[in-house]
Amino acid sequence: MKELLTILENMNSYDLDILLKAADMKYAGLRKNEKVAALMNFYKQEDCILNIWKSLDKVESAILTLIVQCNYRPYSSDFKKLEEKFGEGSIKFFTDDYGHYSKKKTKLNLIRINKRYPDFIKKEIKRLNIIPPLPIEFNPVKDVGSIDEYHGKIIDRASRISDFVKC
Repeated sequence: MKELLTILENMNSYDLDILLKAADMKYAGLRKNEKVAALMNFYKQEDCILNIWKSLDKVESAILTLIVQCNYRPYSSDFKKLEEKFGEGSIKFFTDDYGHYSKKKTKLNLIRINKRYPDFIKKEIKRLNIIPPLPIEFNPVKDVGSIDEYHGKIIDRASRISDFVKC
């Protein structure tokens, strides 16, 4: 929780307001130190992350699943696939300096705090086992005429092309 305290103390008051609003907490008239204390109390609750997960709609839970399955580093193309799945305009994002995606008004902001996924949140998501592992598809070996047809098409696996292709 020390990591969280450091993150919250380094946030500006406006960003703290966004977190408090996402947590359905009063924030008007509070000083910065009171906002930090309120958020610390919120995150100390035993089922905090589970309650956030349960409050997400189907699009938000799909986004969090994608983020966790991609080891907290998804590509923008992954988000575009989600938008295709849920319909154009269903996922309204803005990008930050690091290319991460987030809606301004979502409970997902309670998971990704100040452009970071704190370790305690990652550990809790893993402990709760609410996100299934990334499905991996494997296609059987395909016969090709020569190795030159596939050479260089399998990124970072050129030296082990025989794992995938019978020549």
